[in-house]
Amino acid sequence: LRPLRDQSRGWAGRMAPAAICARPGIAGHSRREPAPLDRSVLGGSANLSDHMKMEPDGVLSGASGAMRDIKSGEIHAGTPAAPAREFFGQIVAMRRLPKLMDEVKDLKKRLALLEQQNLEK
Repeated sequence: LRPLRDQSRGWAGRMAPAAICARPGIAGHSRREPAPLDRSVLGGSANLSDHMKMEPDGVLSGASGAMRDIKSGEIHAGTPAAPAREFFGQIVAMRRLPKLMDEVKDLKKRLALLEQQNLEK
């Protein structure tokens, strides 16, 4: 990593460990605060919408699209981007849906059978 040149202050003279991976999209008026690219990470094909603010230590994972500011230390994933833990929890829940649907069908059948038996009594 090389020191970044800040147009308003000349050479910053410090390392700015940032990672911007393949093909990120950064729309107009998006910014990093307090200093450009300070310890923030944009994954491959990650996109920042207009007027977004990404603070130091913020992470936007690959193929994600941020519609809101990314605060310091937050990790976001998905489109629209959400906190990574929440996003991946949703993915896990979606993968469990087929099994849950089968269980619901089975419970409906059992309930209908019990209701029928109850009516016969």
